[in-house]
Amino acid sequence: MQNPTVKPFTYLLIALVIFSLLGLEFPLLFLSRLVDGRPASQAFSWPSNWYGAVFHWAVTMLVWMIGAVGVYLWAKKKGVLADLVRFKFEPRDGVWVAIGILLVIGYELIYSRVAGLAIPQIWREYRGFQNMYGGQAWVVTIFQNLYYLVEFLLVVMMIAFFQRAGEVWFKTSWFPWGGLGIALTWGMIHLVTNPQGALGVIVWAVVLGLFFVVSKKLFFATWIVGVLGFIL
Repeated sequence: MQNPTVKPFTYLLIALVIFSLLGLEFPLLFLSRLVDGRPASQAFSWPSNWYGAVFHWAVTMLVWMIGAVGVYLWAKKKGVLADLVRFKFEPRDGVWVAIGILLVIGYELIYSRVAGLAIPQIWREYRGFQNMYGGQAWVVTIFQNLYYLVEFLLVVMMIAFFQRAGEVWFKTSWFPWGGLGIALTWGMIHLVTNPQGALGVIVWAVVLGLFFVVSKKLFFATWIVGVLGFIL
């Protein structure tokens, strides 16, 4: 049952609030300096010690989870949760999960060849952490991938709210409004944070938005596919 009291602008605003939550990771780098011992001139630089990186991701995940729970409770209270996402897993949804996994594998094979990168990404990042943190690279890798799990909870929530805003505004449910929304926000911000991989993230944002629509807003399938795209 659709809730006519929630305006499309409200959905859009909440999607942008979730995006702002993701952006809190950057000011939180300052807190890691207190643990890491970096000089004030490097207050917002990446931690130079492994425990600084672990602390940064742990605090970031805590803040994100608090925000995610708050948004979930708002949607539940307003009675719009069913309009935003689908949690119930039906037998045919196994096909969508399989398609999503194949989509990830195909995308990563193409992207890695075009970009000249080795796969899987989790191995590339582990080797990078070995250069930075030596024997503690495995600990940092574990926390980074936990971070991805929480990040994509928020990313899928953004897709859901952007998608619903477009549906209500334009009376069109087949178009991937969610993919467009996260491409222009979460995707584009990678032009600043990770210029080398930004194009891949923007493309992946659109793909994920399309998958959300064709899977009929299946939350967990979209979440799993999104996370795999950052691990494989």
